[in-house]
Amino acid sequence: MGPDKKNNDKFENLYNFAKTNTRDIIAYVLMVLGLILIFLPSTILLGGFIIGVVVGLYFTPEILGTLKNYETIVNHEGLVRSLILGGTLIAFLISAPAIFIGAALVILLRMLITSSDKT
Repeated sequence: MGPDKKNNDKFENLYNFAKTNTRDIIAYVLMVLGLILIFLPSTILLGGFIIGVVVGLYFTPEILGTLKNYETIVNHEGLVRSLILGGTLIAFLISAPAIFIGAALVILLRMLITSSDKT
């Protein structure tokens, strides 16, 4: 088995993975694109928005679960730790608002789609 055969096998494996995991491949590409755009001063907001959209698509149930159970989390973690976490989230929102806006829009859209499916 020569180097060409190994390269063909690797390409074939990558192709099969991409074919069966299209959603994940698109998310990887968008995440990398967003990370690249964050480092360019003129496109920092666009990059953050793209990252926020990907995060919203992948973590909507977890984010909504945390928001719905915030009292339980505060009781479990304690008030001080919860306030520090809240302050950190506010700092992230101020320093990278597009990430939060992108994630919030996707979460809102998914909630609206899910609620309209139930009716």
